[in-house]
Amino acid sequence: MNETQPDLLKARASALASLSRRDHAEAELRQKLESKGYPADTITQVLDEMRGHGYLDDARFSASYARLRAARGYGPVKIRHELQKRGVTAALVEQAMAQLDIDFTDSCHQVQRRKFGSEPPRDIKDKARRQRFLYQRGFDADCIRRVVPDPKRF
Repeated sequence: MNETQPDLLKARASALASLSRRDHAEAELRQKLESKGYPADTITQVLDEMRGHGYLDDARFSASYARLRAARGYGPVKIRHELQKRGVTAALVEQAMAQLDIDFTDSCHQVQRRKFGSEPPRDIKDKARRQRFLYQRGFDADCIRRVVPDPKRF
């Protein structure tokens, strides 16, 4: 056994352990392996093996991740940003978003109702608070304007 063989076995085991817990984007798994100090050529070999066996697939990861985050009430802006942050290419991000069969306006409305109830905002300050919350959840300004009503007038 040469000197790189133990590194290869350990890197392979580490990659499989990470992938057994949850799906990963390739860039995300590469970063994990790099942080453990494995050589670049070993990491490339392990990632090629994982891809070859079908354990590592950025398209599958991005579609699954987008569905999960949308189901948890996050908007398209945040989902796109999180996928890009995990190293998924822009083309795969857009492909995953296109596969989602979700009306984000309806989702935004449900998130607002779950957090704040069905009553309209009491005043401008309450409206701004609701808008800020939905913006942080990743909904765009146009969607938020349609969903958050003007405060009650007395």
